[in-house]
Amino acid sequence: MNELELNFMFEAAEERGIDPLTVFELLHFNGRQIYVHFKEDQIGISEASDGVDEGEDTHTYQIRAGMIKPLAPDSRVELADALGKKLEKKELKIRIPLDDSKSKYLGSLYIKAIVDLKSELVIDYKDFQFLPSPQKSEHLPIPGKRKPHTAFADYAKTENGIIKPGDAWRMLGQYADQSKGDNHVNLPGWGLIYLKRDRDGKDKLRYKTTKFEGPSDGNTFSRGAFCRAWDKV
Repeated sequence: MNELELNFMFEAAEERGIDPLTVFELLHFNGRQIYVHFKEDQIGISEASDGVDEGEDTHTYQIRAGMIKPLAPDSRVELADALGKKLEKKELKIRIPLDDSKSKYLGSLYIKAIVDLKSELVIDYKDFQFLPSPQKSEHLPIPGKRKPHTAFADYAKTENGIIKPGDAWRMLGQYADQSKGDNHVNLPGWGLIYLKRDRDGKDKLRYKTTKFEGPSDGNTFSRGAFCRAWDKV
């Protein structure tokens, strides 16, 4: 960690005019981390751990001021939502390798902790070379695309430079998690849309131009359809 050039994440996103979730996903798919640099001591709550049976580890974890730990992957959407709502603090999960806590087990410990969103979120400044310029972040519709998944496949493969369709599909799922059928999201390659996951299939998403009114509302596309669109790009 001593070679990291720490910079506030929300400032970098604002300077480039792109939404926080896009920043987080671009960093993630380029192998980068989001870190929390704790300014004060606090007691975190242990939620889950890899390789540890429930009840074998304590339920609390002492977080010391000055600790720098990576954000848990499944907290990225919560973080983006909190920044979008201009919250000052948010309970998020951090990841602590168990060898950091001198445990005899392998894996990671996931801790819920209160994060000051304006002073404790940091990443390596050099990582921002992976972010698109403001001109590319406007999410203008790609001409000739009639469905959101074909437009996003084109964007992810050509403009964003994602190599694997599985990575692009997971990124698309993050937009669905952010929207949840109730919130407008600006989908790259397409524009404003409502998305959500289909309750009957983990590899299927639903979309609409207006808010969803029921579980079977809107149109669907599957991961298979997305991969076929990917191959045609």
